[in-house]
Amino acid sequence: MKKWIQGVAVGLLLSSLLLFIFAADNKPVNEEEIKSSLADEQLKELASLKEENNLLRLEVTELKSQQLDLPPVEETTEEDTTVEASEAEEQAETETQLTPIQFASGETTSDLASKLAQMGFISSENEFLSLLEETGKAGQIRTGTYQVSKDMSIEEIAFVFIRRPSSY
Repeated sequence: MKKWIQGVAVGLLLSSLLLFIFAADNKPVNEEEIKSSLADEQLKELASLKEENNLLRLEVTELKSQQLDLPPVEETTEEDTTVEASEAEEQAETETQLTPIQFASGETTSDLASKLAQMGFISSENEFLSLLEETGKAGQIRTGTYQVSKDMSIEEIAFVFIRRPSSY
């Protein structure tokens, strides 16, 4: 029984010693530390939301370009309708003529921008490059063939190259 009491006493002594050591590590958190950690988290979240917002804006511009521009409904004769339809088809064919652009392995986004400028798809190489940098996708363009048309805006063209190529 004497050894049992000694064992309990040693156990209590060790547990109180450990409690004292670990209690010293648990300092009360002050408000400045809480505010700074919250501010860091908010800045990270803000940066990710800005990137997501830029991607969504590019997606919206692409979707707007894909919308069909329907003429207002008017009463017309059959002859007028057929003439207008054939003119609209010819105009749509010329406007939406897609041109394949090859982005080969080893090419940089600067090479791509100069190629697009030479072909007349964009007016400013720097604007195209800064648009790719804003989205954070400049280094993630995959090699392959992309389809662009002359009636696309610079944002729409950038979005085409951010997505997957039409052929590898």
